[in-house]
Amino acid sequence: MGTMGDFDLLPEDCFAHVISFTSPRHACILSLLSSSFRSAVDSDAIWERFLPSDYASLLSRAVQPVEYASKKELYLRLCDHPLQIDGGKLSFGLEKSTGAKCFMITACKMNMSGPYTQISGSIDSKILSSHTIYAPYLIFKTTEAVQLEEMRFRLSTVTISGLSKCKQSVFFNPRCNPTERKCRLYLCETGNHTSDVKWPKTRTDGWMEVEMGKFYNENWEDREVEITSRVIIKNFITAGNVFLGIEFRPKMAVGNVRPWMCA
Repeated sequence: MGTMGDFDLLPEDCFAHVISFTSPRHACILSLLSSSFRSAVDSDAIWERFLPSDYASLLSRAVQPVEYASKKELYLRLCDHPLQIDGGKLSFGLEKSTGAKCFMITACKMNMSGPYTQISGSIDSKILSSHTIYAPYLIFKTTEAVQLEEMRFRLSTVTISGLSKCKQSVFFNPRCNPTERKCRLYLCETGNHTSDVKWPKTRTDGWMEVEMGKFYNENWEDREVEITSRVIIKNFITAGNVFLGIEFRPKMAVGNVRPWMCA
C-alpha cells in the first residue's frame, strides 16, 4: 500500500484534476492531508470549476467592481459577502460547502399591496443552480409589539410557471412560541398543526427569516419561480414590519436525480 509520501511524487496538475471533481468542502479537507494537496487546492484551476459557469456575467452586473487576487479568494468572498447586482435589485452569493448559487430579491423588487396585503416576488429559474432543491426565505424585522390575536396564518405559495406548486403555512409572529398553550390553542382553532407551520427564526445579522416553501430547480432554460404570501390582516406592512427581501438558498444539491416535490 502506498504512503502519503508516494502521493507527493505525483504532479500537482494531477492532484488538481482529481480534486476538481469533488466539492469545495472536500477540497478544503484534502488540503489538510499534505503540502502537495494544499498547493493543488489553492490553484485557480480547481476554484474555476467550483465557481458557477456564469460567474463572470454575474460579476459584470455588480453595483461595485469586484477585485480579487485568486479564484479561491473570489469564491470565499461570494460565500461571506454577497454582491449587489442589477442596480441593487438582487444580491448574489454562494453556498460555501457546495458552490450552489444564492440570490435575494430585495424589497424594492418585491410586490406588496394592501390593505389585505399580498407579498410576492419572482426570479428566473435559469439563473439558479440546476438540479438543486431551493427554499425561499422572507427576511424581515418586527419593530413594534404585535399581539397574537392580531396575527393570522398565511398561506405561502411557490409556483414554477406551467409546472407545479408548493403550499406552505407560515406564521410571522416571532414572539409566539409554538409550544405555549395559547399558541397551541390558536393552531387548533385555525386547523393548523405545529409540524405543518413554518415559524420565524432569528439570524446572526439580527433579521428574522421564515421559510416560504421549497421547490426543485431542474435544468430549465427559462421558467419563472414566483412566491406569493397572502396576508389576511389590515395594514400588516405598516404595523411594525420591515422587509429586507426574499432570499433563495439551496437546501440540497441532488445531481441528476429528481426528488419528490411537496404537493
